[in-house]
Amino acid sequence: MPYYGIPNSGGVNLVGHGYQGPDHYGLNDVTIRAVPQSRVHATPLPASELAKGQTRFNSFHFDGSIYGAYPSRVTAFRCVKAPRGPPLTIRWDDGTGRTMQCQPGGTAFFSGEQLYGLLPDDEKDLVDNSYWEPGPHPFAWMGTRRLRSSGMGLAPGGETVPLEDLPEWSPDKVYKFPMVWVNPVTGAKALQIFPDIIRKLYIKTTVPLASEKVVENLEEIRVWVNDIYDRIATPEYIIVPECEEGDLILWNNWGVQHSAIEYPDSYGSRSSTSLSTLLPLRSWSFGKKANQNDL
Repeated sequence: MPYYGIPNSGGVNLVGHGYQGPDHYGLNDVTIRAVPQSRVHATPLPASELAKGQTRFNSFHFDGSIYGAYPSRVTAFRCVKAPRGPPLTIRWDDGTGRTMQCQPGGTAFFSGEQLYGLLPDDEKDLVDNSYWEPGPHPFAWMGTRRLRSSGMGLAPGGETVPLEDLPEWSPDKVYKFPMVWVNPVTGAKALQIFPDIIRKLYIKTTVPLASEKVVENLEEIRVWVNDIYDRIATPEYIIVPECEEGDLILWNNWGVQHSAIEYPDSYGSRSSTSLSTLLPLRSWSFGKKANQNDL
């Protein structure tokens, strides 16, 4: 998502869509163009349908640059100015006929804890002991690969960028991330994978006990990850909370994933401020609850 750092704010970013005004806390005459679903979906929604209030989830993800960095721990998101217009109809366009309604300018969420809970015991054992690895400079590496119309998981086709053609990178900045992230306070497990950018899977089970299997076939990875995400890709597991001007939304970036929802330009500008925080690594607990003093 395009953003602008607000001067002297301590890391607060301005995000949104459209003209942001003559002076937004030191940002003068800024116009933001949010990434449209037509740039990230393999089969885009026609512009004529968007103009009528039909839309899609852009891309479910969690916040973080990922290369040489850990995902943000908590994201704070404040609605400054909301677009005005009739409710939108979000379409899956995957053959199921699924739709849901939302206000314009909203953000969609689903819970990684619920996704984990939807898995049978054998798959829970697998994800509990397995890891995923992104490509270097992952958002450049994904190349011409595009998402499914639901905004969850990759569509067939497209090509990644050869490693030698990427900007300079270092293997020690390509981290392996666990598939399951444990809430340091409650001990609840959340399945957190970033489908768009996975280059390798490290699969291991304990029941039965097996050695680690490294999966590098991108089509095999795509099919496996999509099957997992299809468990939660239904309206009853997705929320688009109402967010009025002045409201503040806080979320656990290690436990939920979110997506922007495109709206017609005729609805006006959207202005929001965002701040993502990363706690010390000592509080990143995968196997047990953290001590409160670590938080």
